[in-house]
Order: sequence, then C-alpha cells, then structure tokens
Amino acid sequence: FLVLAIRDINLSDFIRLMSSVDFRLLVVAFIIVCANSLLRALRWQILLSPDHDGRLGDVFWAMMIGYLGNAYLPARMGEFLRAYALGRKTSLSTVKIFSTGIIERAFDTLFLVLTGWVALRFLHMPGSLFFAASRKDYLDLLHQDRSH
Repeated sequence: FLVLAIRDINLSDFIRLMSSVDFRLLVVAFIIVCANSLLRALRWQILLSPDHDGRLGDVFWAMMIGYLGNAYLPARMGEFLRAYALGRKTSLSTVKIFSTGIIERAFDTLFLVLTGWVALRFLHMPGSLFFAASRKDYLDLLHQDRSH
C-alpha cells in the first residue's frame, strides 16, 4: 500500500517541500508524543499497581504494541495485543490486564470529552448546537416542550 500511496509523488516537489520543513517543530512534537505516551503508561501502571510490581518499561512497550495494533488491525484489536503482550511479561492474567486497559480507555474518553467541552466553551462560536444545548435557557425550553 505504501507503493500505491507514493507512486505519483513528484520527487523534486517532495525534496523542495522537505527542505522547507522546520525540523525543530517535529522534534518538539516527537517529545510531546513520547511524554504523552509515557504518562499514559504510568497511568496504566497505577491501575495495575495493586497486582503488578513490574517495570514501567514493560507497561510502556505493551501499550505501544497495542497502539501499533490499533493502527493496522480492525476493530481495535490492538487492545487485545496490549493485554497479551503485558501478560507474557508479567504473572498477571490477560483478562485482568485487559480490564484495566478498558478502564484506562474510559479515562482517555472522559478526559477527551472534558477537554473538548472546555475548549468549545471558550471558543465562542456563535450558532453552535453545542453551546445552545449547554445553555440553561435552551435546556429549560426543551423541558417545557416535553411537558406539553
């Protein structure tokens, strides 16, 4: 698939584009992504901590295997790979690991929703359905329509 994706790329245009890239920003983005992944692994290790006394590195690499699987396998099969990979490195059951992975994903979802809500709340985009639905007067109006 990589060959199909790059077969029509003009090499001179690609080289010109790459020469204009500010690689310092790529390094900063790489550091942010690594720090984010490390913090997620630390959070997952804390969830596992009552039964897990293993290394953070084992948790980190199992999580990275899961992300790789999610990128290339259907139906988020990487979550199963993540549980399997950590189960091979530790004495924990795969079911226990998988269940803590689901809890960790629930935290991710909650954080994403809260962050999105806060960001949208302060962007002040007029006419947005989100803002209309979050205003008290809209909710009161909706409640009145249901009671009639």
